[in-house]
Amino acid sequence: TALMRRLVETPVVTTAVRDGGVASSDVVEAALRTDTSVVTWRRVATCDTELDGVAIPAGASVVLRLAAAGRDAAMVAEPHGFVPGQRGSRRHLAFGAGLHRCLGSHLATMEAEVVVEELQIEPAWQAYDQEERSQPIEGGGRWELKVAKASTARLKEKYVVKM
Repeated sequence: TALMRRLVETPVVTTAVRDGGVASSDVVEAALRTDTSVVTWRRVATCDTELDGVAIPAGASVVLRLAAAGRDAAMVAEPHGFVPGQRGSRRHLAFGAGLHRCLGSHLATMEAEVVVEELQIEPAWQAYDQEERSQPIEGGGRWELKVAKASTARLKEKYVVKM
């Protein structure tokens, strides 16, 4: 949903993908960096340590703000912007890291890339006008996705895996 909202709100990116100037994988990574679905992790310090001058004793509860990790100015030139392809944009924690990395991250990323590619090839979707989208409904904007029947048939033909 966040990825689709970003595409609706940034038509320059939508056009760049359609024209081949931006890769769908870069669009997906930019959305993961800026709009991660897992905002925080709670962990317990296993030993006494110090982070940025703050002492953290063993056993202390620590809340990690994963969403903030994708907006580090030391990692990306435009930390708060949706800029697909900018240097460092793939260094985010949307799927965790190390032993805690999501096992389905590659599949989820691939599925999102397919959606971006297909919607750009045949832009058969429309958003409500800006006035309607600006009125939040249950915490989110209101817009709808419309896909032509021909596009749906092509998607099924192209991406359905037969087992």
